[in-house]
Amino acid sequence: FALLLWFTSQANTAPIVFTNETDYVNALASGGYVWVQEGFEDAEAWGQVRSTIVGGNATAPAVTNSGIRWTANHDTSQVTTSSGAAQTGDWGVYSLPHGNYATGTGCTTPGACGDGLVGTAPQVLHGVAAWVRGSYASKVALYLNGYPGTPVEFPEVCDPSGENCVDYGLLTSGSKFFGLIEPTGFSSFEFREMEGTVGDQKFLWFDDFTVAFANPPPSRIATVTMAGNELILTAKGLAVNADYTLERSSNLSTNDWTTVESFTASGSETNLSEAIAPDLMPRFYRLRSP
Repeated sequence: FALLLWFTSQANTAPIVFTNETDYVNALASGGYVWVQEGFEDAEAWGQVRSTIVGGNATAPAVTNSGIRWTANHDTSQVTTSSGAAQTGDWGVYSLPHGNYATGTGCTTPGACGDGLVGTAPQVLHGVAAWVRGSYASKVALYLNGYPGTPVEFPEVCDPSGENCVDYGLLTSGSKFFGLIEPTGFSSFEFREMEGTVGDQKFLWFDDFTVAFANPPPSRIATVTMAGNELILTAKGLAVNADYTLERSSNLSTNDWTTVESFTASGSETNLSEAIAPDLMPRFYRLRSP
C-alpha cells in the first residue's frame, strides 16, 4: 500500500510526500538527485554512541556523518544508538533522554516537550526519509527548517471504503516510512513526537535514513590495506547516484593527479583497488566528485 500526493500553493510548491520507500528512491533518481544512506552502522562515525545493556548508555551532543549533523531536538538530550532501535542491521538512533519531560515547560500540552531527532546540513538538502517506530499511539510530525512551524502534511490512511481515516503519522505497531522531496531545498529537518505529555510520555526510534542532495557531500577514504601486490582503499560516505574519481599522485607539490578509477556510487561504501609495483615510490590518493 503506497500513497503519493503532490500538494501545491499559490506561493510555493509544497514538498512531495512518500509513504513507500521504493517510490521515494525512484523519484530521487528520476529527479537527478544524489543521496546518502544512513543506517548508523559505521563504527568510525557512530562507535562512541553505542548504548548496550552490558555497557550502559553512551551519548554525544552531536554526530556528523555523510554531510549531516545529527542532534536531539532538545538541548537537554543527546543522541545515541542501540540494537533495539534498529529497523535493519544492528543499530538505530534516538535521543536520550527521550523528549524534555523532566525539565521542560508546558509539558502538559501534547508535543510541547516531544521526543525527536534533528538533522542539519551545510549544503542544501532536497529530500529526507526514515523508518520510524514509536510508543503505542504516538504521532510523528516532520518539520523542515526548524520547529515550531508548519509540519509537512502526510495523507490520511482510510479503510477500503474510504471511511475510518486516521492520521498517517499515528504509530501503533512496527515501523513506518516517512519521506519527502522538496525541490526548492531546505537546511534542516526534525522528526518530532506530537502526542506525548508529562503524564503520558511517548518515545521515538529511527533507522535507515535516506537524505538527498543536489551535489554530493564530502566523502572519505576510510582505510587502506595491502593484499599481495594490490592496494585496497575503502571509500565511505558516498552519495548514491553520484560520480566519483579515485586519483593518484606521486608528488603533492606538483598537483599532478592521475585517474585510477571512475565510478558511480550505488551505496554508501565501496572498495577500490590498484595493483602496486614494488618500486617504493610514494603514492597519494584522493577521492573527487565533480
